[in-house]
Amino acid sequence: MKGLVYIFGLLFMLSFSLETKAVWQLPIVNFDKGDYKGGTQNWAVARSHNDWLYFANNYGLLEFDGFNWNLYGIWNSSPVRSVTISDDKRIYVGGVGEFGFFDYNSEGELSYNSLAQGILSQVGNIGDIWDIKPCKGSIFLRTRENIVITSMQADEWKFLTFNGLVLACELVDDRLYVVSESGLYVCTLDGDVSLLSDISVLCKYNIRNIKHIGSHRFILSTHFNGLYIYEDGKVSPFHTDVDNYIRHNMLYTIAVSEDNIAIGTVSGGVVVVDKQGNSPMYINMQSGLQNNTVLCLMFDVSGDLWCGLDQGIDKVSVSSPFSYLYSRTASLGSGYAQAIHDNKLFIGTNRGLYVSPYPFDESLQTFSAQSIAGSMGQVWNLQMVSGELFCLHDKGLFRIDDKGLNVLDDTNGFWQIRLLPLNDKYAIVGSYAGLHLMRYEDGHMKLLWQIKNFSHSAKTFEIDSNNRIWIVTEKGIERITLNAAMTEASPEVILPHPGGTVYHNVVKLGESIVVSQGSKSYITNSHNNLSESVGALALLDGCDVFYSNIEEDAEGNIWYIVGDELKVCRFNSQSKKYADKSQLVANISGSIVYGFTHLLPLDNNEVMIGTTDGFIKCNNSLSDASQRAFQPKVFIRDMMVISDKADQHHYVINAMPLSETIEVPYNANSLRFTFGCSQCYEDTELYSYSLSNNDRHTFSPWTNEHTKDFTFLQPGDYEFKVLARTQNGIEAQPSVISFTILPPWYKTWWAYILWFVILVIIVLFFVFIIHKRNELTRRRLIEQNEIKMRQQEQLFAQQALQHDKEILQLQNEKIESELKSKSEELSNILLNNINRNELITKVRHDLKKITDDLNEKDVKSALKRISMMQSRLITDGEQKLNWERFEENFDIVNDKFLNRLQERYPWISDSEKRLCVYIRMGLLNKEMAPLMNITVRGVEMIRYRMRKKMELTRDDDLDALLKEIAG
Repeated sequence: MKGLVYIFGLLFMLSFSLETKAVWQLPIVNFDKGDYKGGTQNWAVARSHNDWLYFANNYGLLEFDGFNWNLYGIWNSSPVRSVTISDDKRIYVGGVGEFGFFDYNSEGELSYNSLAQGILSQVGNIGDIWDIKPCKGSIFLRTRENIVITSMQADEWKFLTFNGLVLACELVDDRLYVVSESGLYVCTLDGDVSLLSDISVLCKYNIRNIKHIGSHRFILSTHFNGLYIYEDGKVSPFHTDVDNYIRHNMLYTIAVSEDNIAIGTVSGGVVVVDKQGNSPMYINMQSGLQNNTVLCLMFDVSGDLWCGLDQGIDKVSVSSPFSYLYSRTASLGSGYAQAIHDNKLFIGTNRGLYVSPYPFDESLQTFSAQSIAGSMGQVWNLQMVSGELFCLHDKGLFRIDDKGLNVLDDTNGFWQIRLLPLNDKYAIVGSYAGLHLMRYEDGHMKLLWQIKNFSHSAKTFEIDSNNRIWIVTEKGIERITLNAAMTEASPEVILPHPGGTVYHNVVKLGESIVVSQGSKSYITNSHNNLSESVGALALLDGCDVFYSNIEEDAEGNIWYIVGDELKVCRFNSQSKKYADKSQLVANISGSIVYGFTHLLPLDNNEVMIGTTDGFIKCNNSLSDASQRAFQPKVFIRDMMVISDKADQHHYVINAMPLSETIEVPYNANSLRFTFGCSQCYEDTELYSYSLSNNDRHTFSPWTNEHTKDFTFLQPGDYEFKVLARTQNGIEAQPSVISFTILPPWYKTWWAYILWFVILVIIVLFFVFIIHKRNELTRRRLIEQNEIKMRQQEQLFAQQALQHDKEILQLQNEKIESELKSKSEELSNILLNNINRNELITKVRHDLKKITDDLNEKDVKSALKRISMMQSRLITDGEQKLNWERFEENFDIVNDKFLNRLQERYPWISDSEKRLCVYIRMGLLNKEMAPLMNITVRGVEMIRYRMRKKMELTRDDDLDALLKEIAG
């Protein structure tokens, strides 16, 4: 603790030390305690196997995955002084009298396990643990007074002393190199200690660090006396360009990479030098650092430098292709234009025009620029025309010379200048109100007049080899032809504006004009007309992009901007050919001032661009090197349930799956994935992801979103895959996670068995029901049959009784019929007897009279009486048989036959009626004739007339008709 008091006391002593700042500043990303929700001081930093960063913070262990910060405390709430990560992925931390490790628990979260209880029970307080070095199942701990060796289980302890305070240590090849106040030692896990070198001469300088930099070579750093090299038992000074800087600012920590050495100080921030101690890059509060007191440093896998500060955490992009002319804290405004002229750099911003000597003096540590009088306000452009530099300003058009600004026109705002190819003594100037003509005379370009017939704002235009002006207007792309005197313009619309928010631009590529509209570009042909052919755009990105800028440098390389990307097409001066493919230099999304971006090539590999924060220099060689040396990793940090039907559950936490096989219940089939890209941080631009349940992946469009939700996933096996790329176009290593959405319980194998069992039970149940129903039906049928049988028996009995009654009735009827027949017969007999008797009586009477007449011999009278008797006999034989009585008896026997016949045929005569009776009785014609006292022919005639009256046809049967009437 005394050392800390000493250090921070020096902080106040040196607070007014020399300010340092490089001319070109490296990009810096700041994380304050509000970002990471921890304490201010950060004492150590370590990198995990997945390139996540862990900081020893006053409030505990800080974890940073490139997007999210997490803070984990230790059990006694001690500040964490040291952190390291072992080969088994445990995160070891040391604090004040405390050390232990973090690992993932069953829920996938980091949990702390203390290992200090054993040693504390033996020796009490061991003080602050400043270094932890895991080695082959054991651990080296550095305290202020000892090196402690313990096992991973912390069940054995060894204490090593070194005749003084322990200042630093470094683990190399399972051997611990220790710097103490008495010398440089080497220790083994067995506790053997050997003195390598007596470096007590350096102790007065207070050695701070020891770093391994090669085969048996170490670099030693001191508070105020710079750096030293230990090699082969000898210590020698390591002179650098920053020795004076160290003396004034007090060295506190160092970090070593393959190419650079970073030195962190108490009061001067950080300086980065190469392995030879040259080419210093100074980084402090003026450069954008949050604090000048640096407590720890580490180079990550991309070569960028992480600084744990007394207040906050900063990342310095040492490997970035970008460098800034000035920081936000020393801002001169947003960059709009830049030009190099007469060994001077002129920069135009929204605040005015500034000038600085150029090339920059390498000894300078800050960019100093002088404001040019009268230039305050918006500078739109800086252009060289005929050897003169012009400033196109919101206030007018100015020529720049050694005396400052010479006003050419201060009544209007001006945008840009373009020379006329057919006569380079003339130039066209675009202003807020149209086009103006300039001419070179008397050693200067002079403004002549405004060209008539065009009064639109002329912000963006180019001139083809025929002196025709291609210009962007509200109508789209217009082409202007000047008259011979160049006093009037004749515009024509070449590419109409399609409407909506479609942007237009014209730039020049060699002798051709490139016209961009929306996401489509065109180029002029040899006749200076727009062509559908790709032409020279084949060298760049073709025709399906929007070109913001195209600029050719002195070496023939073509620098251009498409979308948010800065690219370069390399020209080989030996083969005189362009490269087959353009190189992506950097992604400049969010940095440039769209519509006002100007490119100034500085050399073969560098270009200067105006941005919202000033000006940046982009080094393509650094971009190439970073792409070759570093590929970041994309990771899936979290996979959690977001379904309303299930409790929130995590299947992946901190990029660690909680089980080898991830199985998600069907009711939790809505998932959220959180992902990121390690070691990319703010440089990560875009992500693309896919969710597939087959072998083919269809990736989403690139997005900067870090989360993705999938809802109502169907059962099956899935694979979620994430891609990422940085702003520099570097593709990250993809990350893939596989999981299975389980089917709903009613679709599982045991459910199918259950369904089968239930189905069998249902079938059996229905079979049982059907059987029962059949049985019941059978019983009912039997009962019904029995009832029917009983009913049938009763019916049969009733029918038998009825039949008996009918038989009895028939018998009665037969008897009655027989009686009737007998009665009829008796009647007929009686009638016949009566008639016969009467006839006999009459005959007797007549015979007596005849006898009397004969006795009296009255022959004539006798003959007369005989004749009368014959007539009576004939008449009585026909009529006197009492026919009425016969009809009555006949109707009785034949069920009213004669009555029905009379009702049906009222016209029927007695003879016809008699004929019908005889027919009904079944007599033949020859039998009827004597009864009717007519011939057979007479019977047939009566029969014929009766058929005709009855309207019977030849086919109709008279006998059948009479039977029908008789019933």
